Amino acid sequence: MARGIRNGLRRAVLAVLAVLLVAAGAAGAADEAKMTYVEYQLVAFGLAPESFMAQPKKLWRVGDSHLRLEEAVNRETNEQRLIVVAQPDIWVIERISKRGRHERDPGPTYKVRFPVFAGDPNDELTKLEMGSEVEYFRERGAKDVGEKTIAGVTCNESATEVGGRKLSLFTRKADGVPFQVVLTVGEKAFAIRYLRFERGLAVDKSLFVPPAGVTIEEAPKAEPAPAPAPAPAPK
Repeated sequence: MARGIRNGLRRAVLAVLAVLLVAAGAAGAADEAKMTYVEYQLVAFGLAPESFMAQPKKLWRVGDSHLRLEEAVNRETNEQRLIVVAQPDIWVIERISKRGRHERDPGPTYKVRFPVFAGDPNDELTKLEMGSEVEYFRERGAKDVGEKTIAGVTCNESATEVGGRKLSLFTRKADGVPFQVVLTVGEKAFAIRYLRFERGLAVDKSLFVPPAGVTIEEAPKAEPAPAPAPAPAPK
């Protein structure tokens, strides 16, 4: 059982690094002096509401240096994952077994990223991050589509295209706070719905350290990513 937990944590660390470092070269949009809190869930056609994929997640982040992600309990595996990042340190913790793994970001940028749609291969789409949705759409000249009611909430819709995909942001008409982001690929639509979205919070440093009582395993030291090759001289 212990070996299975360790192997699962290794896989989880690799998956987490793939998400957190996916766009490390991009510029951060969040305020390093303030904290953002987002509680969100995936909404998609055919996704069972009781499934693990549909359960809410909680995210705290401070700029591109600190992040905390809390997942719900996965009833199928009896696991509950917690990710804590305080660059360059990354912890992936299984809260039920109280075991975790510590990894150090090999650099050289030491910037954490959290794309809204992490599974999409389009580089431009990965720049759409939790906490900076409004800025992303504004910078890309998104068009105002009009009002739409979603789950009983009146929203203003703005839309743009990224890599041939339609991308829509719905902000609550009452206060302009993001309520839902929808990615349409062909005939399929995937949405992230925000149950809570708060920016400008005072930073709570206790959120960005691993919890007490957890056995932490150290991961092997990773090599720094190679520096980008210089551009060829003009002929």
